[in-house]
Amino acid sequence: MERRRTYDTRQKRLVRSVLVQAPDRYFSVDEAHFSLMEAGESVGRTTVYRALEALADDGFAVKVFGPAGGESRYRLAPQASRASGQLLCLVCGRALPLDCGMLDDFAQHVQSHHGFEIDTSRTVLYGRCSDCRSRQPDSSVER
Repeated sequence: MERRRTYDTRQKRLVRSVLVQAPDRYFSVDEAHFSLMEAGESVGRTTVYRALEALADDGFAVKVFGPAGGESRYRLAPQASRASGQLLCLVCGRALPLDCGMLDDFAQHVQSHHGFEIDTSRTVLYGRCSDCRSRQPDSSVER
């Protein structure tokens, strides 16, 4: 299938700037849209969605799906080409790198015992970061 050419529009640059300003955080479409509105930029929600999708298609952003089919979230793609997973806080949206040999061991186990190859660069584990756990020690993770 031939890949459609994408253009670098003003709106796409504005959305990209949201990701660049918070490189360790995943944004929903609404959060990115709100961030632009707070900055005084007039960009429609649908335009923000399309820009985020295009940035993910171009490899500039990483797209992950929320738990149980929840809304997609986007973040700046890591610059390093190393395979590492991500830890995504369901409370604050912060992403942390998961550079851990255990992830590689797990991926190898799944491949050798289950015949399935995991793309560890797209592996996302959902939970609560230490900051959010300390602020909400008795609450459960959002679903």
